[in-house]
Amino acid sequence: MSYSSMPPGAQPYPYGPTPMSPSDETLWSVLVHVSIFVVPILGPLLALLILKERSVVVAHHAREALNFHLTLTIVGVALGVLTVATLFLATPLTLLVGALLAVAGVVFPILGAIAAGNRTPYRYPATIRLVR
Repeated sequence: MSYSSMPPGAQPYPYGPTPMSPSDETLWSVLVHVSIFVVPILGPLLALLILKERSVVVAHHAREALNFHLTLTIVGVALGVLTVATLFLATPLTLLVGALLAVAGVVFPILGAIAAGNRTPYRYPATIRLVR
């Protein structure tokens, strides 16, 4: 394929990855947020590893979603350990915090997907920033 016959915006292999179109950036940014309902942790992780070179926007949304998924996982495991360690005396507390986590696990990704659809940055509240 000659350089003149390449589609606009395409780059030959030796010069780096082809940048994503704005519509593709929007699509992937929304998908990483809603991936919590299908493949939590794995969805944003794969998107970050595969697409970070092609789009700063997708990389931002994938990092945010991945950090949120990891935070929910860590807090959920900690609640389970707390429940068992206290011989189930902390069950009312863990049920309350678990319910709040469940609501946050639905509401915040939807808000993130809406922000991504509007092409604006989104930062999850109360999230441990493990992936930068």
